[in-house]
Amino acid sequence: MSFSLRWLGCATLLACLGGERFCFDPFLPLPGAENPLSQADFAGVKRFFLSHGHIDHRLGLPGLLQRGALVYSGALPQKGLLKAGVLEEKLRLIAAGERLSFGGVELCALRGSHVRFDAPLVLTTMLSPRMLRFRRNAAFLLRAQRHYPKGETLAFELSHEGKRLQILGSLGLGGELRPGADCLVLPYQGRSDLPRAALPIVEALRPKALFLDHFDDAFPPLSRRVDPEPFLLQLKKRFPEIRAILPRAREDYWF
Repeated sequence: MSFSLRWLGCATLLACLGGERFCFDPFLPLPGAENPLSQADFAGVKRFFLSHGHIDHRLGLPGLLQRGALVYSGALPQKGLLKAGVLEEKLRLIAAGERLSFGGVELCALRGSHVRFDAPLVLTTMLSPRMLRFRRNAAFLLRAQRHYPKGETLAFELSHEGKRLQILGSLGLGGELRPGADCLVLPYQGRSDLPRAALPIVEALRPKALFLDHFDDAFPPLSRRVDPEPFLLQLKKRFPEIRAILPRAREDYWF
């Protein structure tokens, strides 16, 4: 049985397994974003999962919650959603080690790890002329960040009829992921030395396929368009057996 992934920009991902649909880290991009979205892109989604609480993983989520939709997250993101007016009945608390079943799909929340932003990246971002060009976005992001604490970082593993999909919400490796998944979703953003940060994760998990996300300019000026090609060239050299996917937004990829 196959499964599909659809990337919607930033770390936002739609996964379909066994007839069940899941959305991970929904985010409605800011003005000037590379991949603009609307609520229509999330039509029919009833299950949302948050890897952590940062703004680029849940901005706009309250407006996406149609009748019957539920949000699964850690404690801090849940508190933020309650303050934003989301009804408690729509929220489900989930922690590392918990397993949930949806039809024939088993979802396991695992301990994840968040990328550590390095000084060169922070300095080049804050001193970039883009801070002036996108000053309204910058002011909004700097004001809003205190309302979006990270909290616990989760990774997710979904399994159905022998297929395994692993989803990371940030470029960091937790200690509970099993190697050899059919596909690993890897966010590619947050460091000035991205290949050096990403390759050890791939080496540890050795997935059959690697699906990159979060490499686009989704919330300028604090985000940027990342060129994954240097990493993909190193990946092909060191792990030629791994199928590497640099997705286009809104396209479906099958595994």
